[in-house]
Amino acid sequence: MKSAEFAFSCGAGAVVLIPTRAGNGAMERLRESGEFVPPTLAMLEAAQQAALALARGRVFADTWALEPFSACPHCFAARRERLETVNRTQRDMHPVRCEVCGGS
Repeated sequence: MKSAEFAFSCGAGAVVLIPTRAGNGAMERLRESGEFVPPTLAMLEAAQQAALALARGRVFADTWALEPFSACPHCFAARRERLETVNRTQRDMHPVRCEVCGGS
């Protein structure tokens, strides 16, 4: 959120929320030392919602390779589709409800 607020305050007309991905070794070391907590799908959804609520520009959530951020295979596809729909419409939608995980 702070990055989106900063970008909009500098005159950006759009921001892209990209969850931090591991894989190069550096993030894994930071995770082991407790200095990094991997983002969750719920965090990305909340950030998109909050950034849209600023009403200062377009907000896009990066939906590439989201599987590692999801803890529930039952609602993952619906939640990814929701993010993509919000990206296209720039309108927030009700969260996906999952009977298995509760949507987390």
